[in-house]
Amino acid sequence: MYKSIFNLGLPIFIGQIAWMANNVIDTVMSGRISAIDQAAVGIGMSVFFSVFVPLMGVLLAVSPTVAQHFGAGDNAAVGEDMRQGFWLTLAVAAMVFLLVYFPDPFLRISRLAPEVEAKTRAYLHLAAFGAIAQMLFRLFYGFTTAISRPRIVMMLSLVALAIKIPLNFVFMYGYFGFPVMGGVGCAAATTAAAWITFFAAAHGIATNLAAAAYMLPMSVSIAVSVLIGQSIGAGD
Repeated sequence: MYKSIFNLGLPIFIGQIAWMANNVIDTVMSGRISAIDQAAVGIGMSVFFSVFVPLMGVLLAVSPTVAQHFGAGDNAAVGEDMRQGFWLTLAVAAMVFLLVYFPDPFLRISRLAPEVEAKTRAYLHLAAFGAIAQMLFRLFYGFTTAISRPRIVMMLSLVALAIKIPLNFVFMYGYFGFPVMGGVGCAAATTAAAWITFFAAAHGIATNLAAAAYMLPMSVSIAVSVLIGQSIGAGD
């Protein structure tokens, strides 16, 4: 039992550390631009996670629900769990988007200097679009963990971390024709990495489902061809 917990928990832990490391990278890189940029990024992240993490907690119900049906071998119920989880995720993601994109209640409490508030708003506007992809990714995170395949998410989280630094440089300093965004570019990089990671999870699952669906008609066609061949050989 301890070995099973370790084998399942270690990839989850690594994936979580990779996810949190993005914040450290943004704090360090924005600080090299200016104190205002670093303050805007720090406050923006605080507002974002104050909204994202509590609502993400709703999706924690996915893993135990899917795990129970998966353990019982009820694949139809697992599919229904994911369908319902998808609609739930979209509803939660919409709430996150609205609260992050329109952060006035949070900024009124903060009473920021005008230049910091402007950059914080810009940061949150971009981060809001990434929140949708991050929520959908958490759904796949719960699913893969429930079927004891956490390494998929771990690898995708590490890939996202690996591309975060170059994306930060591109958006913060305006490489390849992009405008110079300063600390706000951290949000653009996070959003881009989130969507890239989400589509890589979605593409892998869709490909496996398509391959599994293809196996049935192919198997039937092989069986039919074998029976026809036997009948021809028998002169029937």
